[in-house]
Amino acid sequence: MGKKKFTVLTVDEYEKLKDLELEKTIRDAEVDYKHKRYRAESTDEHFKRLKI
Repeated sequence: MGKKKFTVLTVDEYEKLKDLELEKTIRDAEVDYKHKRYRAESTDEHFKRLKI
């Protein structure tokens, strides 16, 4: 059997999934901020660090 590539969700299921992902992202960012795992840098500094 091959690897599944697609899934079908109702619009309500999709909206709930988006909300859950956003909530987790916000919680993760709050934890990072609390533990000072962030950088304060300019756009130029950020791009230079990313080698863009």
